[in-house]
Amino acid sequence: MKICILCPDSEIGLARQNTKRIFKNDGELSIKDIKTKEIHTYPINYIGIPVSESGSLPATHWFCFLNTDDETYNKIVAICKYSTIESCGPKQFLEKWNLKIIEH
Repeated sequence: MKICILCPDSEIGLARQNTKRIFKNDGELSIKDIKTKEIHTYPINYIGIPVSESGSLPATHWFCFLNTDDETYNKIVAICKYSTIESCGPKQFLEKWNLKIIEH
């Protein structure tokens, strides 16, 4: 099953904490702002892709795309109170929410 998960930046810490028992944290992601040259560091983990309407920093939302089985999907849905979850492809999902991946 293909699923997309989206979380507002203001809720990302709560969403990641809430799903800690399903996903592991795994390092950091550094993104350089093309305009300001400032480097932003984010943890790489569940919902780890920064997105915004313009495709530029700062991230307004965080996104991930998973291929998973029904059991994992049901676990995610049961505990995700800070995220939007839909079963579809990433391109279609991001277009629906008018968001673009922030390239780094």
